[in-house]
Amino acid sequence: MTHDQLLALEAIIKTGSFNAASELLHRSQPSISMSIKKLEEELDLEIFSRDQYRATLTTEGEAVYNKVKIILHHIDELLTLSHQLSIGNEPKIWIVIDSLFPLPLILGELKQFIEQHPETEFNLSVEYLNGAMERMLDGDADLAIMIVDESYSEFEFIPITSVSLIPVAAPHFPPAQKNEKLSDTEMEQYIQILAGDSSIHSSQYTIPFYPKNTTRFLEGGRHWTVNNNNTKKNFILAGLGWGRLPIHFIEKELLDGVLVPLDIESIRPVRVEMQLARIKSRPVGPIAQTLWDHIQVWSKDIVGYEEKLAHILK
Repeated sequence: MTHDQLLALEAIIKTGSFNAASELLHRSQPSISMSIKKLEEELDLEIFSRDQYRATLTTEGEAVYNKVKIILHHIDELLTLSHQLSIGNEPKIWIVIDSLFPLPLILGELKQFIEQHPETEFNLSVEYLNGAMERMLDGDADLAIMIVDESYSEFEFIPITSVSLIPVAAPHFPPAQKNEKLSDTEMEQYIQILAGDSSIHSSQYTIPFYPKNTTRFLEGGRHWTVNNNNTKKNFILAGLGWGRLPIHFIEKELLDGVLVPLDIESIRPVRVEMQLARIKSRPVGPIAQTLWDHIQVWSKDIVGYEEKLAHILK
């Protein structure tokens, strides 16, 4: 049994035919057929049924393929690990940070770490909604500071801090002038400002971003979508609409009274947990591992950060 035989089997299942598998693997169709024939001879069973036009697994073939998927996954892990060990320190590291995370908390630490490792190029991107998770699951990024849904068992994570978001508007915005709970029906007539999703195929990976019994937006309301939180805040400050923003991002505006909290029926204040995350099955290089360890130690010093902002709403 060889690695090529297992890859051929996987390619046939993914593409649906021997011919398409040969194109995917850049091998001739006869060589793909020979790989499967030798695999069947070694296992002494028939993997594919020859009675149908398309490549169809037999019952025994399905059982074999379930094991092959596990073997190929472990081989990929081994190849990734050996690659990291062979190249030494990584030439590049990509770190993604969720837009809700208070960047000032980490920029000083990152600056110091980057200066200590001039041989490595650090790429940093700020992502919205499902963007950070998508970059990780797609294999683009090495580390992330993001909201992690624990149902995604692929992730290993370390808690860093929590972030609270509240619905706000400018004081001259009509709903803000009412000293009462605002109904969803009433708020639907006003524009809600939303920050867009930076993921490309977010429907494939979706985290339950907001806690239970809360929603991101009013289904029947009017919405404008902007590309970042700074634009969102400026639109709200101008009285063009209302929206939910992280408290740390609008601390000064709340203290100055140029933004005020709204008490809305469904769009409630929410609190989300930010985590340092990486993919369990994807070994990182020595520099990324050192950074992981460094942030893990540093994060213990910012416990209670969210509580320090509580005075703003009193």
